[in-house]
Amino acid sequence: MTPEQVDQFFRDQKAIPGSPAWRSTTRPSERRARVPVEVDGMLSGVELELIVDLVRANYLVIVLLAPTCISRLCLSGGHWNRATREHITGPHWHSWAANRPTGRSIKTDLSHADPLPANVRSRDEAFAWFLNQVGIDSPSWAPVQWPQNKGFL
Repeated sequence: MTPEQVDQFFRDQKAIPGSPAWRSTTRPSERRARVPVEVDGMLSGVELELIVDLVRANYLVIVLLAPTCISRLCLSGGHWNRATREHITGPHWHSWAANRPTGRSIKTDLSHADPLPANVRSRDEAFAWFLNQVGIDSPSWAPVQWPQNKGFL
């Protein structure tokens, strides 16, 4: 996608038609799920990826892929904001608006980040807040059924 196509994507009506199907990764405690994003009732080629850690109950990364990352939320951990040369401690997000490239291609990294509001601290709050920020309608299956740590050490 071009930056102009991503701009249009953010202006369009968006929905998530399916619920997450969690899969294991090479990291034993990590689980990931990708769900397609519809625009005006048609699959867009953009996906929403959710990443959780079974050991860290509040660990969540949400990535909007088109096919590279165009927006990301990190519920735990800090971020060195290369744009402002400041360290953000704790939950933050990388918006398209703050990271939109001026050229014809989408950047592979999002250097600018902003702290999350103080009232966004749980996975459910972060998921709902992120969907609202990127203009995706809340799915009928919400809240998310997060994978559970069933005896994982």
